[in-house]
Amino acid sequence: MLIVFNILIIVLGGLIAYWWANQGLFSALLHLLCVIVAGAIALAFWEPLVGVAMRGTFFDHYAWGVTLVVLFALSLFILRLIADRLAPFNVALPHWANMVFGGAAGAAAAVLTLGVFVIGAGFVQSKSALLGYRGWGRDHRTAEVRELNSMWVPVDRLTAEFYSWLSVTSLSSGRPLRHFAPDLHRQATLVRDSYKDGTGQIALRPSEASVNNLYEMSDGARTHILVDVHFDNGARDFGSQLTLSSSQVRLIGEARGTAAPEVFHPVAWRRENEFFLFDGVTSYVTSVPGREYADIIFDFPVSRGFQPAFLQIRNTRYDLRRTRLKQAPTSLVAMFGRSTDVETPETFSPKPIGSVLTVSNDIRPINVSTNMLPPSMKESDKFLTRGEATFGQSGERPAPGLRIKGIFEPPGTRCVKLDVSRNGPADIFRLLTQVPENATLALVDSTGTEYSPIGYMHRRQDGTEIRLRPSRRLRSIEQFPVLPTSGTESLTLIFYVTEEVTLTAFRFGDYTVGTCNLFVPENV
Repeated sequence: MLIVFNILIIVLGGLIAYWWANQGLFSALLHLLCVIVAGAIALAFWEPLVGVAMRGTFFDHYAWGVTLVVLFALSLFILRLIADRLAPFNVALPHWANMVFGGAAGAAAAVLTLGVFVIGAGFVQSKSALLGYRGWGRDHRTAEVRELNSMWVPVDRLTAEFYSWLSVTSLSSGRPLRHFAPDLHRQATLVRDSYKDGTGQIALRPSEASVNNLYEMSDGARTHILVDVHFDNGARDFGSQLTLSSSQVRLIGEARGTAAPEVFHPVAWRRENEFFLFDGVTSYVTSVPGREYADIIFDFPVSRGFQPAFLQIRNTRYDLRRTRLKQAPTSLVAMFGRSTDVETPETFSPKPIGSVLTVSNDIRPINVSTNMLPPSMKESDKFLTRGEATFGQSGERPAPGLRIKGIFEPPGTRCVKLDVSRNGPADIFRLLTQVPENATLALVDSTGTEYSPIGYMHRRQDGTEIRLRPSRRLRSIEQFPVLPTSGTESLTLIFYVTEEVTLTAFRFGDYTVGTCNLFVPENV
């Protein structure tokens, strides 16, 4: 879908440029000027109008995007009417000048127009990906906020950077876009990185949260800013439970001159006396179920000398410049100053994994019949062969003649399962930041032969997901879900291993995660 999106942007931009090239250089330049002014007007009045538009209704989740696009379109329409009245006639120029320079002016107008629309679409409640375009979000492996993918012609980035530059130069004001809303194109994709691939809320009314305290501490290596935020009842996702990803919260620093400020995202958070890390794509700030309010403390590792200016939550900005920065109390230092020592191949010690390694094709606790399998999962003789599906926590037992017995084992192989959940002996998640992106997972037998996973079982609170890809294998960590640190989820890797071999180790890249001595018997 990303390719289709890129082609669509290029085609639309080309058509706009071609149209204005045919209209002539003078008309193209006039239109470009109207586009520039319309964008400036839209961005200038955007935030105040959003504050008026958000009334606690369903429209709140569309207010940021719709308001920006409507303001831009309306401003451009009015400016075009005025321009056509003031300059009703074209200027005669050579055809080549119209096509070359008029086309260039039309292309510039196309980039700005499409950029505003893409940025506006980013602030509309939807899936995390917009036709495959993710932009910025949390890395699947490390949960760090970074650029996940980009457009061939990054119209959103070019537009945001253009108006950011104007805001501190020719259109400078007391509230420049570069200082108050830096990297607008990033923010337009970060807010969509919400709970369950975009199903979480992406808007927050200013009255629904407030900053209680602002603390500073040092762990010896870095400075940390701790922001204590109170969330009211309206901040909960659609009246249910508050959920926030680290992408949706950012701390903006004080800016000097025309330079852009530093921006940081939180790495940890505290709720009451519970401490959590943003160390997985399933790690979210959550309120206590059933409670109307939540007090959350966010931990932002920052550079030395950093001065916080604004806190942005779901694109709503809270001014911190008048909030006194206090020294963090001992209780917070003890909680947020936990050791984050990095393990290296020299310091990492493999553990015995025999207790979490089994020869089994069982799929318990799943009980499902052949006629209840979704089309995405295939079976043969009541054994799962390939595909993916999520099975709920059903207590019903299917008829014996229809019950799925387990995972299919090809002749000459056995199904071996390894639990790699957090805090277990085969925990792979403590190594996510140490291994390269192309690091592979593999069981190793006594002859040195490696066996890559053919699938996994991911147990969550809402059910168990099974994914089987025996023809391609799942070698990269990016093909597996990253578990939260809460310990509420588990991940079991599934391997096809040759009969009558002895498994001796489990490796993740250059690391030997665990050792074992498991004989794989013949399937009788």
